[in-house]
Amino acid sequence: ARSEERDAARPASPPSSSGRREKRTNRVMSVDDICALIALRGENALVKKNKKKRKERDRSLKNPILVRNVNPNVKDDMVEETFNTCGLIKSMVRYKEGGANMMHKFVIHFEKPTGQMAAIALMKKGLLLAGCPIDVIVPTPEQLWNTRNAHKKFKKEQKQMLLNASKKQQEMAAKKPEEIVYTLGQLVEVTGLAKLPKFNGMVGSIAGEKLPDGRWPVLLPARPGKPFNLKPVNIKASWADREKEKKKMEHTIKKKKEAKPNWVCRVCKNDNFGWRNKCNKCKRPKEDPNKKKQEPVAFKTVSGTDQDYNKGGHAPGCKCSKCNPFGGVNGVARSMNSGYLAKAMAAAKKIGSRLNKFE
Repeated sequence: ARSEERDAARPASPPSSSGRREKRTNRVMSVDDICALIALRGENALVKKNKKKRKERDRSLKNPILVRNVNPNVKDDMVEETFNTCGLIKSMVRYKEGGANMMHKFVIHFEKPTGQMAAIALMKKGLLLAGCPIDVIVPTPEQLWNTRNAHKKFKKEQKQMLLNASKKQQEMAAKKPEEIVYTLGQLVEVTGLAKLPKFNGMVGSIAGEKLPDGRWPVLLPARPGKPFNLKPVNIKASWADREKEKKKMEHTIKKKKEAKPNWVCRVCKNDNFGWRNKCNKCKRPKEDPNKKKQEPVAFKTVSGTDQDYNKGGHAPGCKCSKCNPFGGVNGVARSMNSGYLAKAMAAAKKIGSRLNKFE
């Protein structure tokens, strides 16, 4: 009822030339209108939502090709120059293949369809990019959509890599090299001797304080027959650990002291290293000079010149004909062994050799 009264109280708008009533553009909403709107649409009816405008796809990009299996080291300019021979390129997008494959892909749009056909013909002829055979196809709409998302990801990764590289460079530039201080007598390795190159890599000891030019005086062992020389040289920081070098030098000295002397083989007179237990030439075992010579169990001295020979495998001192074939010792008769001697002489004649013992 109130709204009707309010409408009646308002002055009527003047009629237009066309005879129609003009619409009011800047109409102010009343309280009743607001309440009715809230009742119909809810509490958020008056909040304006700024909808993002959807980016329209460029309809002019046509005639695409998908170039696969491209070496990551190939630059965009090289690909563009290669396919410019096929036709005028309108756009070119690069991205990485997914999964474990590290090769790159390109999506190229040509101005005319002849560019597509020429690119595929070029691939069939055996086109190589940086030594790699490439694959050129006409992509499906789904492949083109995946390409768009992959290209965004690729650009983001590239941007992050450049950012990280610049951060590392800044950090490296901000770091100052630590100044190494050496103590007197510390062992160091010598480098930077241009006039005396044979001393490079030698181990010396610090002999003074640091010089104004940044070098240190080091005591070096001179050539044989000459005294030590004092030379200011550059020093490698890796040899700064004095205790480590000291232990290393002690170990080498100890090894030299404990090294066994060379020995000469008694049979072939070959000179062998001290660590060898056998002769390198005749393979005879090394004789220990400190070891006492022991008589074999098979030999036992009976008198000054005579011996019992244990041929039969019996105990030492056995006086049987097998163990003592030559007889005449300790009362054994020679006649007992005459048969054995005859057999031995016959065997020697068969072989064709002479036995000086029996002649």
